[in-house]
Amino acid sequence: MIGVAKIPLASLASGCSMHDHFPIKTLSEGSEVGKLEVRIDVMSMEGAHGDGLFSASKELVFSKQFEQEILMQIARKLPLHCDVKLIFGMFSQGQRSCDRAAFKHTCLNRLRLQRDGMTERELEIFLESND
Repeated sequence: MIGVAKIPLASLASGCSMHDHFPIKTLSEGSEVGKLEVRIDVMSMEGAHGDGLFSASKELVFSKQFEQEILMQIARKLPLHCDVKLIFGMFSQGQRSCDRAAFKHTCLNRLRLQRDGMTERELEIFLESND
């Protein structure tokens, strides 16, 4: 064992998902010896039985909590001390508008959210709900 990591799980009780990095510390000195990446999604499995289990987990439902989670994942990757026009330019490639394909490409590839677990389907649901 290299150490321990404290992970606050209270927010999971309200149905939130968690994606964050936590320090691993030694028991004796408390010094950081590594990092632990935690990805937890909470979903209701009510009504999912037998063959329906896989299909139930593939269905994504839009909610304000889902929208907030998508926005927070995007916001974590954006520069905080930057002109808003420059941030928008990242999505629109300098154009006055941004189409869906460019937005999804920027989020998944340039901001590397796909590597962090975001899917194109999640972004599509997000965009459909904000038309």
